[in-house]
Amino acid sequence: MNYYAVYQRDCEVLGIGNTEEEAMEDARERVEDFEYMKKQISEGNDPGSYGGFEMIKISEEAKKEIEKFGRSIGLEEDDDGIYTI
Repeated sequence: MNYYAVYQRDCEVLGIGNTEEEAMEDARERVEDFEYMKKQISEGNDPGSYGGFEMIKISEEAKKEIEKFGRSIGLEEDDDGIYTI
């Protein structure tokens, strides 16, 4: 099973959920400007920008590792566009 995550590029996972909406709600308490984050995710941002917010799909393994070791964790995108450890 895959999950959704709000990811601040090159920083950390801010929210995790079964749906994009759940991931956004989980991220709400971790960002100073929730509306800005939502706008950046909905409009997209420069793929190379440091610290940009994006919605990603993560593997079940990645979710477990994030829950166990914390949200500042290295993720890699596989050929299917799923982020893993």
